[in-house]
Amino acid sequence: MLVQNTLILIAFSVLRLVIARVNPRELRLSFLYPLTSKTESITVSLPFGSAFTVALDAINNNSTAYGFPFTKLTFLWNDTQSLETVALKAMTEHYNKGVDVFIGPGDENDCITAARMAAVWNIPIVSYFCTKDAVSNKALFPTFARTRPPNAQSSKSVLAILKRFDWRVVAVLYCNPALCTNDMGWLRTKKDMKNVFNAHGIKVSYEDILPQEHEKNKTRVILQEIKKKARIVILSASISYVQSFLVAAQRKGMTNGEYVYIINELTYEYLTFTSRDGWWEGMTGLHKDVAEKAFHSVLALVPRPYNRTKYARFEKHVIEKFKEYPFNNGKEQQIALYYSAYLYDAVYLYALAVNKTIAQGLDPKNGTAVFGNIRETSYQSITGFDVRVDKNGDAEFNMTLFSLQKNEREENEMLEVGELFIDSNGSQILELQKNKTLTWSDTGQTRVPADSPECGFNQELCPISKPTPEKDNSLTYLIVTLVICFALIVTISILLVIIYRKRKFEKELTKLTWKVNYSEIKFHTPAWKSSRTRPSIVNSISSFYGCSPRQLRNAHVGRYKATHVYVKKFERNQVEISRNELLELKQVYELHHNNLARFVGACVKPPHIYTLIEFCSRGSIQDIIMDDNIKLDSMFIRSLVADIVEGMIFLQSSEIKIHGNLKSSNCLVDGRWVLKITDFGLWSLKNEPKKREAKELLWTAPEMLRSGEESATQKADVYSFAIILQEMETRTPPFYEYCLDVEEIIDRVKVTNSKNPFRPKVAPASKFDDLCMLMTSCWSEDPDGRPSFQEIKKIIITLQGGKKENIVDKVIYLLEDYSSHLEDLVKERTEQWMEEKKKTEELLHNMLPKSVADQLIAGLPVKADYFEEVSIFFSDIVGFTPFCSLSSPLQIVNFLNDLYTLFDSVIAHYDVYKVETIGDAYMVASGLPIRNGHEHARHIADMALDLLHAQKKFVIRHRPNEKLELRIGIHSGAVCAGVVGIRMPRYCLFGDAVNMASRMESTGEALKIHISKEAKSYLDRFGVYDITERGNILLKGKGHVVTYWLNGRTPRDQMTCLSPRATTAKSVSGEDDSVS
Repeated sequence: MLVQNTLILIAFSVLRLVIARVNPRELRLSFLYPLTSKTESITVSLPFGSAFTVALDAINNNSTAYGFPFTKLTFLWNDTQSLETVALKAMTEHYNKGVDVFIGPGDENDCITAARMAAVWNIPIVSYFCTKDAVSNKALFPTFARTRPPNAQSSKSVLAILKRFDWRVVAVLYCNPALCTNDMGWLRTKKDMKNVFNAHGIKVSYEDILPQEHEKNKTRVILQEIKKKARIVILSASISYVQSFLVAAQRKGMTNGEYVYIINELTYEYLTFTSRDGWWEGMTGLHKDVAEKAFHSVLALVPRPYNRTKYARFEKHVIEKFKEYPFNNGKEQQIALYYSAYLYDAVYLYALAVNKTIAQGLDPKNGTAVFGNIRETSYQSITGFDVRVDKNGDAEFNMTLFSLQKNEREENEMLEVGELFIDSNGSQILELQKNKTLTWSDTGQTRVPADSPECGFNQELCPISKPTPEKDNSLTYLIVTLVICFALIVTISILLVIIYRKRKFEKELTKLTWKVNYSEIKFHTPAWKSSRTRPSIVNSISSFYGCSPRQLRNAHVGRYKATHVYVKKFERNQVEISRNELLELKQVYELHHNNLARFVGACVKPPHIYTLIEFCSRGSIQDIIMDDNIKLDSMFIRSLVADIVEGMIFLQSSEIKIHGNLKSSNCLVDGRWVLKITDFGLWSLKNEPKKREAKELLWTAPEMLRSGEESATQKADVYSFAIILQEMETRTPPFYEYCLDVEEIIDRVKVTNSKNPFRPKVAPASKFDDLCMLMTSCWSEDPDGRPSFQEIKKIIITLQGGKKENIVDKVIYLLEDYSSHLEDLVKERTEQWMEEKKKTEELLHNMLPKSVADQLIAGLPVKADYFEEVSIFFSDIVGFTPFCSLSSPLQIVNFLNDLYTLFDSVIAHYDVYKVETIGDAYMVASGLPIRNGHEHARHIADMALDLLHAQKKFVIRHRPNEKLELRIGIHSGAVCAGVVGIRMPRYCLFGDAVNMASRMESTGEALKIHISKEAKSYLDRFGVYDITERGNILLKGKGHVVTYWLNGRTPRDQMTCLSPRATTAKSVSGEDDSVS
C-alpha cells in the first residue's frame, strides 16, 4: 500500500511538471528604477535600466535553452525618482496588482525600507544596487537577496591574501568618509574587515583614516606609527586616494621590501586606465616617478575584468534597448555601466530560483521559499564568470590580484598575477599564476616580506649583542679620502654648469622677447560670440560687478600681429624695468598651458603702459552667468570647473606659485569653450598706488582681508575658487542673496568665526549637491582645512564616477542641443538640427522637383532645360463658377483641399510631376525633369483614367447630393522647363505644348478625356487603350484640328496596366512623390 501511494505521488508530481512546461506560468515583476531624480544620480546621468528588458527578452525568448521552462515574465515599473516615499508608494501599488517579485530599488536610501516591506508581504526582493550591510540580517529581511556585492564581501578576499602569505598582523587605513563621496562605505568596510580578521586570528595592530595629500604632518605621524606596529598595510580606498600616501612611504624608505600595501579597490575604475601609468595618474614630476617605484610594494585587489566578447554583445543590446520605451529619457547612450550587469543578473538569478521553486511544487510568491533557492548557490553572470551567493543572499566579489610586473616592452606595468576562487567549503582562496614572479621592492626582491620584524617591533625577540673589538681603520681612511676627492670633482662640475646656465639665463633675460611696440597695436570693437543677456536682472548684476557684459576691467580689444588680444592698461605713469620685473615678465611670457590665457607681451614705454593678453571671444565666467541663453547644466559646469582646477594646478606648480586675485572675471572662455585663467603674476608691475575697490575683494580669502595681499597663499586661491563655484551654481554675483552693501559683506567675512563663518548661501536642494559639498570645504575658515587643487581634481573625478570628460565633447553636446536661430548659440543635439534640415529640404521638395531642389541646396545654378517629348494633363471642374456663388469661401477652400488631396494620392503612384493648381485647374506633366522615354504618355493616360474613376466616388461635404464633373485634356509635345523667380520660386513649363494641352481641356466635355493627335500617336505604340475619333474641332490659334476621346484601357490590358511605382519609373517616381 505504501509503495502504491508513493508511485501515485511521483506520477502526480511528474504530471504537474509536464503541465507546467506546456503551459508556463506568467509571473509579474515589479521593477523599481529612478529614471529621473532631483539630485545627481548615476541612474540618471548614465542610465542602465534597459538591461532589465534585455534580461526579460533573453529569458522569455530562450526559456528552454536558459533552463526556465516553467515561467513567462512580464513586468510593471515605476520611476522612483530617488525618493523613498515614491518608491514605497510604487511597491504598494504593484503589490495590490499581484506582482510576484520586486527587482530593486535603484537607490541606497530606499533599500532597507523596501526590504522590510517585502518581508512583511513575504514577497521575494532582489536588489541590483543596494550595498547596505543591515539587509544581510535574515532574521529581519528573510526575502532579500542582491547581485551587487556589499562591501563586507571584500573582507573575504583580503583574508584569502593574508592566509596565502601567512600574514597575521596588519594595519588598516580607510578613506575619509567625508571626502570619499561615492557610494563605497569605506568606514563600514574597515569594520567588516576587523570582524572577519579577528574571527580568523589576524590582529589589526593599527587603524586610522587615510591622510590627504596636503596633510603632511598627519602622514608622517601615521607612517611612524606603522613602523612601530605593522609591516602589512591594507589601504581601503579607491586607487586615486592612495597615490600620495605611497609617495610619502617611498620617501620614508618604507617600500624597501619589508612592507606590503594591499589596495582594496571595490570599483571598476582601473578598467578606465588608458595607459600603464593609469595606476599613478594625477601625480606630476617627481611624484609620478616615486609613485611608480612605490608600486613595487603594492598588491592591488580589484574586481575581475569582464569577458569582453560576451559583455560587448550584452552592452550593445542594452544600448539598443535604451532607445525604446520606457527607459529612453531623451539622451543618447554610448556605454553601459557595470551596474547593467548587476541588474541583468538580478532578473536572471530570480528566474533560476523561481523555476526551482515551481519545480518543487511551492508557491512562487512565497518569498522565503524563493530565497531558499537563491542562498548558497552559484550562477553564471552576464559578465562571463560564475558568481557565488552566500547564506545571506549576498553575491560575493570575484576579485583578481594585480602586481607591478615587466610587460612585453620591458616597462613596469600593473598586471594580473592571481585570481581568487571558492573552495569546497565556500571559502575564498588565492591562486597565483605560475609564470609570474612577485617582486616586493624596486630592487627586485622576491622574498615574501614578513608581517613583523625578525626581532619584533620593540627588539623583544633578539638578545643585546656584545661590543666587538676595534678593527684597523686604514682602509676606512682610504675610502673616505676617495669619497672626498670624488665629491670635490662633482661639486666643481656642478658649479661650472650652474655658472654657464646662469650666464645663459641672464643673456635670455636681456633679449626682451616679450616687448611690444605700441604702434603695432590696432584697437577695434570685437565681434562677440553672443551678446544677449537676461533683461530682468542684467542691470542689477552689471552694477554689482561694476562693469557691463563683455567688458574686461581697464582693458580694450585690439589686434597685434594678426592676433586678437586684450590690451590692459596699468594705472602707472612710468615703469622702471628692474631685474625683478624682467624675471616676472620672462616667467609669465614663457608660461604656456591650455587653461591659462597666454601672455602675448607688454608695452612699457610711457605714456603707453599696457599688457597684451590672449583674447577669448566668449568673455568671462561673469558674462556667461549674465547670459540667459547659455544653459549651465551640471555637465557644462563640471567642464568649466575642471578647467579652472587644471589651470590652477599648473600655475601653482610653476615658479609663480600663487594667483592671488582669482575671480570669475579673470576666468575667460574662448571660442572653443575652453576656460583660461588670466591676471596672474607680474606682481611688481601691479604694485598700484590706488587701493582696490571693495567689489573686487568679494573673492578674497578672509585671512587676506585681515592681513593684506602679502598674506596670499595657495589656500587663499582655493577660497576664491569656492566663491566662483557659488557664482556658477546660483548664476548670481557672490553674496548677492544677502542684499547688503559690499563694504558690510567684507566686514562680516573678516570676522573670525570658525563655527559659523559668513559665506554665500547654498541652496538646500541644489541640483549640484556634490559641487556644493566641495564648495563648502573649499571656503573653510581654516586655510589648512581646505583641500589643495590636486585633491580637488581627485574629488571631481570621483564625482564623475571615474569618467574623465573632454571639454570638446561637452561643447559638441551643447552644440547639438541648441537651435541654429539662437544667435550663434550651438545646438545640444545633432538630431534636432538634422530634423530641422530635413523639414527645410522637404518643404523645398514640395515646391520644386527633388533633382532641381538638390541642385539649389548644393549651391549649383539651375539652368532651363529643353525636353523633346512630354505629356501634359489639364483638368477643371464643370460648373465651378455657379458652384462657388452658392458656397461660402471657407466651404470652397475645404472642398478644393479634399479634392486635391484625393488627386495627390492618386498621382503619387505614377512618374508624373504636379506643376501647379490655380483655382479649379489642375496641371500635371510626365517626362520631366527626369526623362522617361515614351512612357510619359502611358503614365499620364493611366493617371487620367484613375482620376476620372476616383472623382465619381468623391463626396462634396457641404453638398453631398451633387456629383462632381471633371473635364480633362491631354497633349504630348516639346517644352522648355526651368526655375522662375527668387522669392517663392516655381518650376514652370513654357512652349506651345502647354497651350495645346490647355485647349484640349477647355474644348473637352464633362467626364471625358480629350486628347490630341500627338498624344494618340504615343498611346498607339502601346496598343492597350480604347481611343475613338472626335472629329475636326476649332481651336483658338490653331484652326481646325482632329482630336480624340480616351475611353479607357482595352479589356485584355486590365491586368497589365501600370501599378503603383511602375517598373519603368520606380527609380524616378520615388524622387517626385512629394513634389508640388
